[in-house]
Amino acid sequence: FEAAHRAVVPDVLSEPRVVLAGTGLMRVLYQVDQVVGIVAAGVVIVMVGERAGLLLDVASFLVSGLVLAATLRWRPAARQAGALTPLIADVRSGWRLVFDDPSLRALVLLGWSAAVFLVAPEAVALAYARDDGADPAAGAALMASLPAGAALGAWLVGRLDPLRQVRSIVPLAVVACLPLMATSLAPPWLVVLLLWFLSGVAQGFMVPLLTTVNLVTPPGMRGRVNGLAGGGF
Repeated sequence: FEAAHRAVVPDVLSEPRVVLAGTGLMRVLYQVDQVVGIVAAGVVIVMVGERAGLLLDVASFLVSGLVLAATLRWRPAARQAGALTPLIADVRSGWRLVFDDPSLRALVLLGWSAAVFLVAPEAVALAYARDDGADPAAGAALMASLPAGAALGAWLVGRLDPLRQVRSIVPLAVVACLPLMATSLAPPWLVVLLLWFLSGVAQGFMVPLLTTVNLVTPPGMRGRVNGLAGGGF
């Protein structure tokens, strides 16, 4: 779904400036969902129980599918005409395109390496709070601090002009690491909460990174490149 979703956005929005704005908006909504959606899901489970919660989850996907089917205008496939190619051949052609193009290679490798510092805080949040003598609610707040910051960062970066957005990719990727390095000094969890929020704000670089990958990829190869990039991430 993610690969297909990212591949079709440039076809739907068409203009590069609008693609950047649309990607930024979707990134904001995704991060807000990480904060608000998880809390709301917990409330639902408490109210109706696990089994009913799973059924509601299934229903939400069905509604999502119906909304897409009813509102997304049909467009001809961007890929070359001809028979479907085997999966291995698709992966191979996507791999060649990414690693033969210096720009694509740099962007995709940056996205892959970013996974290390994007997920590390969530992996240690509960343990960090417990080690600091705080209750599980503090761990939950730590987990929420990164996506909350990322939502703000995506919104702020999305307000820049396209050229400044692209130029911000590398500086923001570096800045996103600095608050996490400060965590190694083991400050109190409230300090870490602020540090991780700031790291999340710097993750706004993902907006121009994702968009640029799409815009420099030939339309007929977007699905393969997005699938390869997402799989590597």
